[in-house]
Amino acid sequence: MSSNVKFDDLTQPIFFIPHSEPEGEQEDDSFYESDLVEGEDLRWDAYRAAWSKCLNRVQDIIKTIYEPVIANVVQSVSNTYETDFTGLPYPELPVIALTSPSPFPTFIQQVIERLNIRNKRQKPNCYVTHLFPAECTNMVGTMKALITGFTNQGFTRSKGFRSTGRTLAAYDIKVLETWYRDLVEDPKKRTQLIVILHDFEQFDSSIIQDLTYICSQQSRTLPLVFILCISSPFSPTYLHTSYPHSTLALLHIQQYLIPSGHAILEAVILDTFANLHYDPTLFLGPVMLEAIIDQFVRYDSSADSLMKSLQLAHLKHFSINSLTLLHHHTPSHEVFRSPSSFPFLDSLLSRLHGLEDEDEDLDWQTKSIRDVIRAVDTARSDFYAQTRRVRLAFGLMRSIQEFLEENGYKGLDLEVGGDLPKYIRIYLKVLRGRVVKDINDITRYLRLLNPQQASAFMTRLRTFLQSLPDNVDVAEAVADAEELMDEHVTDDLFTDEEGLKEIIDKAALWLSKYLKKWTGRLNERTLWEIWYTGDAPFPSETINPSVRASIMSGLLRPNEFVSSNEDGDQPEFELWECPDTSILFHRYLESGKMINVYDWFESFHVVLETQRKKLEEKRMAAAFEERRRATTMPIPLRTPRKHNSPKKYGTSKKANDKTPSRRRGKEAEGLVPPPPVKEVDEEGWDMQVQARFIRALHELDYMGFIKHTKRKQDSVLRTIFDVSG
Repeated sequence: MSSNVKFDDLTQPIFFIPHSEPEGEQEDDSFYESDLVEGEDLRWDAYRAAWSKCLNRVQDIIKTIYEPVIANVVQSVSNTYETDFTGLPYPELPVIALTSPSPFPTFIQQVIERLNIRNKRQKPNCYVTHLFPAECTNMVGTMKALITGFTNQGFTRSKGFRSTGRTLAAYDIKVLETWYRDLVEDPKKRTQLIVILHDFEQFDSSIIQDLTYICSQQSRTLPLVFILCISSPFSPTYLHTSYPHSTLALLHIQQYLIPSGHAILEAVILDTFANLHYDPTLFLGPVMLEAIIDQFVRYDSSADSLMKSLQLAHLKHFSINSLTLLHHHTPSHEVFRSPSSFPFLDSLLSRLHGLEDEDEDLDWQTKSIRDVIRAVDTARSDFYAQTRRVRLAFGLMRSIQEFLEENGYKGLDLEVGGDLPKYIRIYLKVLRGRVVKDINDITRYLRLLNPQQASAFMTRLRTFLQSLPDNVDVAEAVADAEELMDEHVTDDLFTDEEGLKEIIDKAALWLSKYLKKWTGRLNERTLWEIWYTGDAPFPSETINPSVRASIMSGLLRPNEFVSSNEDGDQPEFELWECPDTSILFHRYLESGKMINVYDWFESFHVVLETQRKKLEEKRMAAAFEERRRATTMPIPLRTPRKHNSPKKYGTSKKANDKTPSRRRGKEAEGLVPPPPVKEVDEEGWDMQVQARFIRALHELDYMGFIKHTKRKQDSVLRTIFDVSG
């Protein structure tokens, strides 16, 4: 790949590592056969361009949502030590509690960026350190992490400053006080020391109480500000329910609720893919959007999780279709003229003509390549024009629904859809082209408006049409609407019931005509699969893999994980050929709720006896085959025996049969038996079986398949029952 992937970039949550076949292996797949030579690089560049545009849009939306809360948090941090509260019985430590049901690293990062505004001398306005529960298991480690988190940042005035850890312990708060005294030039201008405690509920409450007491005693010399990341409910807060009054009296708490959940979900989805004033390059289909929303609602309702899901959707789209390299622009005429591009042109023309029979001869050589390029560019323009009409229809339906709700009407039936926000449900219906009933309901409600409501509706409709961007090509519809409003919207008309009925009927007919015309399905356009995911599923196994199913499959069919057979026909393996843990798991499935360990061992022992017998038979067969091959080797020529040599005393025919030449001949005839079976130490074998059983049992216990019971010491309980092989 030509792109330089930086694996050490902490801001990049997903990396694309292209698959490369080993040398000598040919990938027999139509995807690669119909690809351009530089197809992978072109698709990667197209993906990066599409995702960068989408990411910038999503980040702007999230930043807009977070902006009011970020401004309040930054203002609170900046003003913590500007006001002296005299007369307090205890020195109070400023604490800002940020509450959200899901992780919010993006919010924290934006707060830090806003606080770390550099002045002219490139000195920060504050210093930030992070504390995590894993490094704060005891008080010594907590204080050391707090102090070194600041002192390791440097920024001291004296170049020769060194930590006073030579005389003070590294966890002594006086070390941090000395470092801060050397850091500050003007004691009147106090630079805040911000401590962010992530996953605050996971900290030991006793450690937090001691930390609070120590830091509050140094609040006059160390301007510490604690920011707590809390995921528990906002009211009552985790602080007030888990810490005593003696600790809370040392804290000056300010609470902020971070926007999350449906507020972020609806804003990101609709403002990215359904906003007329923003044109995304890749449109996600209803199936993929529903999967992303389900992942967000069920598992992780954070903005970072939503961005990762959108990135995976983009990554999959550009990985499964070779035509996606045409996403942004079409390659030049010279590229298509190359013979290596002929398979790609063949695939492209089959999609342009919509041929069902792939074996039909397209005879594309007789066509002009410039015509093909022109057809792709036309399809791209036509698709994006249709997306604007679809978004226009959705925007108009949303505006009408909001107007009806403001005037006391129910409007569309939005009760069905589970936990989905109502306007996302409307958008998914528009993408599927299933809004005929909804359009009829809208027009029916419009006919029920009174004169004042009808006047307000026509004013809103005029405002909506005037705010359309220039790239929305609906001039005919706008002209008809303006003619309708100019002809019928007068102040005197709305006092007449007949005039009211006439204008409402015409407005309803106008809406019904154009809404049904604009809500055509995107997957009916030419080459739609380049710019639209359609009904392609979301790669949910990438985010939420089925660990349980993978473990079951590995235990039931372990040989499939190491098999190199790629044609899909996996060989059948007998139970004795499986690993010990798999053998024990198969016997596990054949038992009841409670398993007697001795019976389990005996059933395992039977399989191992079969395994030993089969392996010994294989060994003997291999040895016999090796001896048989040895007999087929040519016998070297011997010097003829002298006739006058005396016969050796005691030599008989039986002894002569044991000579090498005679043995080889008889073995070739099958007269010599195979090598004798090796004698096995039965006691050693029994010890080996017991050791293998214990090891396999411990592995199943480690994976949570068994549960020990105190009722019967020689039995264990099954924890898994619904297993399908």
